[in-house]
Amino acid sequence: MKNNNKKEIIKLASRFGVEISDIRIELSSEEFYKQKTKQLEYPIKGASIGIVILSNGNIVLTKRNGPHSGWALPGGRIELLEDFESGFVREVKEETSLDVGVVGIYSIENKTFIAPEGEKLSIWLVTFIAHANNDAQPKQTAEAVLEGLKISSFNQNDLPSEMVVTDKLKILQYFKSGN
Repeated sequence: MKNNNKKEIIKLASRFGVEISDIRIELSSEEFYKQKTKQLEYPIKGASIGIVILSNGNIVLTKRNGPHSGWALPGGRIELLEDFESGFVREVKEETSLDVGVVGIYSIENKTFIAPEGEKLSIWLVTFIAHANNDAQPKQTAEAVLEGLKISSFNQNDLPSEMVVTDKLKILQYFKSGN
């Protein structure tokens, strides 16, 4: 399935002028099994998250429970019959009630998880840059409640301490680069 998505990924990378990063992550057997189970229970093309910027300049974050718990960028799984951009817009709407317009891509990652025994599992992760349409503010939707998410917005200079490290780095690096 990963190779079937490569053409779409290459088009996105070309359209937004970003490089594809290959990331290898060695996991414990337990963590690898969790990732594998998650992917097998619900086949997907990949995942997308995004730096969603409100009209007041704040960043929208979702607080997740379970694995990857903490404040994180909104987004989620990309279903088999949708493209990454549409899937991202759908996920943000489902979680935050916001309609967003994609203005760029921060990164495209080809993530490969590796078990101690050598088994590998790969997934595409696209991190979009988006602006909320008009002056709307994020709200906790019924979908967010079902997923156990809390929704809020934060100033880029006052991000929560209880945050997914990789997402926090993406936000800080994005704004440090002059955006």
